[in-house]
Amino acid sequence: MMMKPRPLMSGPLFDNPAKNNGNYSQAGSGGMMNRMPFQSPRPANLMEMTHQHTTFDLHQYQNEVPFPYMNESPDDLTDALIQRNKELIPPIEENSAILNFVTKVQSVLDTLVLSAASFTACVLEETRQVGSFKAGTLLVGHKEADIVVILKTLPTKEAIGQLGNKLNDDVTKICTPNEASSSTYLITMLVTTYGIEMCMNDIKVKLLVTTSTKNINSLVPNVHLDKNICLQHLAAIRHAKWLEENASHPSIKVLIRLIKDLRRRFEAFQPLTAWMISLLAHHCVMNNPTHEPLPINTAFRRSIQLLSAGIFLPNSSGLVDPCNTDRNSRLHDPVAQDELCLTSQLLLRIMAHKGYNYILGVDIHPNLLNEISIWQKDSNLNASVRPGEKVYLKTSDSTNETELIHD
Repeated sequence: MMMKPRPLMSGPLFDNPAKNNGNYSQAGSGGMMNRMPFQSPRPANLMEMTHQHTTFDLHQYQNEVPFPYMNESPDDLTDALIQRNKELIPPIEENSAILNFVTKVQSVLDTLVLSAASFTACVLEETRQVGSFKAGTLLVGHKEADIVVILKTLPTKEAIGQLGNKLNDDVTKICTPNEASSSTYLITMLVTTYGIEMCMNDIKVKLLVTTSTKNINSLVPNVHLDKNICLQHLAAIRHAKWLEENASHPSIKVLIRLIKDLRRRFEAFQPLTAWMISLLAHHCVMNNPTHEPLPINTAFRRSIQLLSAGIFLPNSSGLVDPCNTDRNSRLHDPVAQDELCLTSQLLLRIMAHKGYNYILGVDIHPNLLNEISIWQKDSNLNASVRPGEKVYLKTSDSTNETELIHD
């Protein structure tokens, strides 16, 4: 008695083509139709296949047995990071000068909020300090502070200009006699696309003007402030609240400064926004199975590892935005994605050979990112680090402007 042969493939996906919308050939007791055995079925439209991958992160594994650490001699990365952080913190005199000017501007804004009748061009609802100065992550030499100004009325360009003139006059009036008599004391005002820029010598306070949420859909292009800019300023308030509640640990602030310093010195890091850097730093310090803050040297390495592994590459799950759960933080420009990943991979290899002083800017290499560098491991052995190659190319076809080349 001969047994009936078993189908090459079986199951609801193959036995019932109706459940698969006819995209795959039927396979059942009669074998596969019009397809060679074991050939993978092909979707009707490859461009519609979208999936996300989660970036590999060693520190998410509580059990280290699958990934044992090598017995390495201790290095002085921690000392180098702490020393570099000290160099990045603004000196007391610089921080005090910024605080002095912010206090003056904030005082005038509070008066306008409380006594709306004194100024009729627009009505202020509330003001909130946001940004790096508020979060305590400002870098030395970056003498800026940000204040969001929410209007009850619609933010017309004329009203913003009159508000700027009012602030300029009132802030000048409350300066001290020593400041008024100083020839170097100068307050200026400039209306910008985002609101108002107040300057006192080389110190800048950005007034990020927006309107209440109920007015957003009433904004008219070329008449009022841009809608997207207003939404970004409202989001900045949510970001500041979240950072104040969740990112107050000193290691997070140190890591934020270090990554901002990388952004300032490496062009590939420049597309990273302050919010993306804050989320990355919080993730690298706090997001682990033990829920305990990681040491700063481990968190710094982890940040470079995640960037190297493509946490902001296409189809990556990225970092969940806690202030907007419907979207993840990732870069949208393919060129920026490729450059950031490529540069991070090179920095990670250099760090593996203890070249972190060149990464932190303590030592200078004239062409670190574009030529082969030699690193001495011991007296008899040298290691060379070669820059990687780009995988993103632009095509000449106007219907398909971009192309990803994978080896």
